[in-house]
Amino acid sequence: MSAKGQELCRSQLALDHFYRSNSVAHDLSLADRYFSLSEAERSTWITESQFREILNDSMKWKNAWIN
Repeated sequence: MSAKGQELCRSQLALDHFYRSNSVAHDLSLADRYFSLSEAERSTWITESQFREILNDSMKWKNAWIN
């Protein structure tokens, strides 16, 4: 998606995270898994990028306490 498309999604749809595909097989596997979940479970779904961001933030806090 172009930068202009991402900005439109941010401003009109309140979307902050965008998925970049590398493998159709991987995407289909994720989609099958996602749609097998209940609505409540789906509401907790996060992307790999979101997980990395959470992990990185957690590591920063942990390092701050150690130092």
